[in-house]
Amino acid sequence: KENKPLKRGATSYGEMWKDEVGSAEDLQAIGKFVGNLLSKNHYKWISRRSEIESLLEQLLPMLSVENKDSYDKQLHDLEMASKNLLAMAH
Repeated sequence: KENKPLKRGATSYGEMWKDEVGSAEDLQAIGKFVGNLLSKNHYKWISRRSEIESLLEQLLPMLSVENKDSYDKQLHDLEMASKNLLAMAH
């Protein structure tokens, strides 16, 4: 099944910020992706669900939506931190 192209509009930051909310199909797709990723990478996401949920909450902290620059910097910093973790694991 092909992904529908996203319609991108201007993103508002600060008080005008709106969280993205997906459809039931979007939630099912991301759930399938995350479940497969956890399985493929040897995480016991069923038997140790609460630990994995806590880990995901720590690895994906709330981002500031004050402005685009700080949002993009936080996202970039998380990406760099994850690369550092991967380098340490090998």
